[in-house]
Amino acid sequence: MITPEEEKQFLDFGCSSRCLIKFSELAGRPIKRDDFITAYRSFFPPNKCGGLTTSSLIEVGMKMELFTVACAVRRKEKVKKALHSEGANSAFVFTDWNQAPDGVWGEVYHTQLLLGFDPKGQWVVFHPNPDGRDMDIHYSDQELDERFAHFLLIY
Repeated sequence: MITPEEEKQFLDFGCSSRCLIKFSELAGRPIKRDDFITAYRSFFPPNKCGGLTTSSLIEVGMKMELFTVACAVRRKEKVKKALHSEGANSAFVFTDWNQAPDGVWGEVYHTQLLLGFDPKGQWVVFHPNPDGRDMDIHYSDQELDERFAHFLLIY
């Protein structure tokens, strides 16, 4: 059982963890949030329940047997090629910059999970919203560039 404070922290800092939970669901091996927290609590920084560094994200994903290889890339074309012809299963999408609902741009470090591409060629990503409302968002290449996106391919 997690505390109310841990639940709030998980929403605020747990975007990478929530993406791993989503990927495990898509892989046919769902895990409940509380079970995930119990199993991988040792990877979270103090007072940031669910928070994972990139190296911890990789280690936890491998422990969950969701992937065996992770490769960091910057070029969107490489991501597309890896998904279409090199056997990549998906990619984590990391962004360093985002636009708030009021239109103001600011630094934010966020993790999303690539689900695929829509018929228009836009990137479809799973977006773990800090308010708890998970949603799928469609991004153009330009919108990803504006957010300083970089990727972690998983095989």
